[in-house]
Amino acid sequence: MNKILFNRLSLFAIIAALGFFVTSCDSEEDELPEGLNISFTPPSGQKAVGEAVTFNVLVVADNRIEKFEVRRGTSTIDLIERGDPLISNNTNLSYTFNYTPTPDDAGRSIEFAFILTDRNGATAQRNFSIEVGTGAADPTPLKSHTSVLMGAQNNTSLGSFLDADNGNVLLLSQARSNPGVVDMTYLVGASAGGQGAVLGSLRDESVVFVFDEVARWSNRADTRFRNTSLSASNFVGIEDANDLVEAWANGTQPDNTGAGAESSSSRVNRLQRDQVFAFRTSEGKHGLVHIAAVESANQAGQMTVNVKIQE
Repeated sequence: MNKILFNRLSLFAIIAALGFFVTSCDSEEDELPEGLNISFTPPSGQKAVGEAVTFNVLVVADNRIEKFEVRRGTSTIDLIERGDPLISNNTNLSYTFNYTPTPDDAGRSIEFAFILTDRNGATAQRNFSIEVGTGAADPTPLKSHTSVLMGAQNNTSLGSFLDADNGNVLLLSQARSNPGVVDMTYLVGASAGGQGAVLGSLRDESVVFVFDEVARWSNRADTRFRNTSLSASNFVGIEDANDLVEAWANGTQPDNTGAGAESSSSRVNRLQRDQVFAFRTSEGKHGLVHIAAVESANQAGQMTVNVKIQE
């Protein structure tokens, strides 16, 4: 009888320990330090190479957001710091996560982490993974807009604001009434400051400096940019929207300096003829811009671009 009682107690202890282990794992996943919150719905199911993964992340810190970091493994792939226009009232951030598996990711589980730090140094972290299959995504269509003409800030006849999705260029008065469709803005800055011809988001500091009323617009789109090594002929040859996603995934940080939004790829400086750069819209659409012609030192000048974007 003592043996039976011992076995029952042992079994009870094992079950209790197992239950505690599972609860501990759930607790670690669900509980964050008081005053810090990161909420999102992680991706489910296996993703194909070239298949974009996009979802929204809501971040709140009672004691001001100092920084929000996105890591893949041990590498930082995005960083939003205090002063970035994406941070509302210093305490709230609505972040759009975008990642597109590359051929190197095939057959692997890719680990990511969101890390929030407040001004007191307290941190919170959420982890998730993307399971990538061995097959490529099916070819998907894209939209092309050719010979799109834009004017710099002092051009009185051509608009400076581009709706990349539809290939439309808006004047200031038109952009003012519908800022949500503006994906990028053309301006000419000081060459001595490393700018020259610039295309930037409505949230970029240089765009706001030149078009000061933009800071008061609501629903400003938050386009992000990356340099590519693609040539003009490469651009012409792209007919599959998956290639637009791959160009973004392989792109590099634009060569700009400054703080806040500028360190988050909010513009491309020193644009030159036949340059090709990648962009990602607020809606998560990927695209490429080819600079066909540009007046880099004339604030009343113009630029011609070709655009390809996901449908």
